[in-house]
Amino acid sequence: MLKNKKLLFIYVCVFAYILFLTANCGFITDDYHFLFVWKDFEPQINDKPINGLSDILLSMKNYYNYSGGRIIAHFVAFVFININKWFFNIINSIVFVCLGILIRKLVYDHQKGITLAQVIIYFSMLLFLPSFGDTVLWISGSVNYLWTSVLLLYTVYFCKKHLDDSNRIYYIAMPILFFISSATNETTGGILLVWLSIHLITIRHKPDLKIVLSCITSVLGIMLVILAPGNHNRAALVEQADVYNIKSFLTLLKNYLGWFLNDYKIIIVAFMISVIILYTCNKKILL
Repeated sequence: MLKNKKLLFIYVCVFAYILFLTANCGFITDDYHFLFVWKDFEPQINDKPINGLSDILLSMKNYYNYSGGRIIAHFVAFVFININKWFFNIINSIVFVCLGILIRKLVYDHQKGITLAQVIIYFSMLLFLPSFGDTVLWISGSVNYLWTSVLLLYTVYFCKKHLDDSNRIYYIAMPILFFISSATNETTGGILLVWLSIHLITIRHKPDLKIVLSCITSVLGIMLVILAPGNHNRAALVEQADVYNIKSFLTLLKNYLGWFLNDYKIIIVAFMISVIILYTCNKKILL
């Protein structure tokens, strides 16, 4: 039980606010697709409605073959869109609260000023999370971005907390977490690998078996998403490109990297400076 009643009050207030917003956000665009059995690139309004777990599993199989690789996140979306929406409203609000807690634990793991830090984090989330309605309130978007972000940050938190733990359970738990996190969408696996590499460099930690296994499972998770036949189909329909053609793939990669570097150059520079500072500081501490 939480001893800090102020923190508990903050969590309840944030939960109630997100619950109110989520409850007043209905189905939007992709949500309607998940009401029908997936047979092609995307369902049509006259396709068979979802009627049980067997239809969801068939839809996931067809989705993976015809539309994309996000089978973990979209399985969750299928389930919550086809049951009473209040289940999603409540769990989504809890997930948002958990995201704020994980951010605080990762960036401000102190007891002094903890309440103020948590308030600042939640206000920052409400003000600066991009496309708030799309990534927090909309069922398809929230499951794909908010929920997977919580899984990603929990994996980071779990790894930092148990990095030096020799208990055998962590040699199983950590690779499993890395695999599931990496298999949620096209970016989380890469983010995890970059974070783990930089973390090991800045703290000067030698890789052990659980780290090696986590890297391997993370790559497997990335491959599960990226190599889905549905991505090939999507690229052909949307991008008019062939992801299995080297020339076409390199063109797509160049376009996406150009967009990323142009839109996030300030963040990239700040990130590189932070890595250098952390590395230098830890070097001085060790010396």
